[in-house]
Amino acid sequence: MEWYFIRPDCIHALEDPKVKKILPRYVKVVKDELPARFQIAKRIVFEFDESLSKKELWEEHDKLMKKFYEISEVCDRKKLI
Repeated sequence: MEWYFIRPDCIHALEDPKVKKILPRYVKVVKDELPARFQIAKRIVFEFDESLSKKELWEEHDKLMKKFYEISEVCDRKKLI
């Protein structure tokens, strides 16, 4: 069920200039113009290795976060996923 069937009045909030200014990316996600960040994140694969130290895990986390932000930026610029 789509959210606008539950609360059809909410669609008007997306046209409010204040909402557009404060939450521009959110508005685009709701309008299906951009992918949600969780949709981007779930496509970044990490194969967990129990032998990795905490330091190595954090290093891997940092690399994957960099990749996430790079992909997000491309999606936001090109409006693709």
